[in-house]
Amino acid sequence: MFNQICVVGELTNKPELRYTKEGIAALNFSLSVGRKGQNETARDVNKSDSQKNYVCDVFHFTAWSNLAEIYSSKLELGAILLVVGRLNIRRSITNNKVQPEIIVSDIRIIASKTNPKGNPDNVKETVR
Repeated sequence: MFNQICVVGELTNKPELRYTKEGIAALNFSLSVGRKGQNETARDVNKSDSQKNYVCDVFHFTAWSNLAEIYSSKLELGAILLVVGRLNIRRSITNNKVQPEIIVSDIRIIASKTNPKGNPDNVKETVR
């Protein structure tokens, strides 16, 4: 079996670094990914036809341990990231809600406000 997902998108919220009871770092963040598609909600009434055919998907990520600690200070709101990880489905026991998340194994900063051209010389910033 093989479970791997690769997402390129814009960082949509400030990454949240927290620690488990055992002291393990966890970094939560979300990426917004635009795609062509049908988005017919009530608030789309005043949008042009080209805007109505553009949909944003939001993916939720969790990075653990060293990767979480290092990238908690490197990630800027609005940065374009390439994130590789595995898909994990969390199920809430209390309300039986399903929440997909991606457990991060690699992060690359493609572009950010302070570095619009991304990582110079394509230096690998992976922490394992």
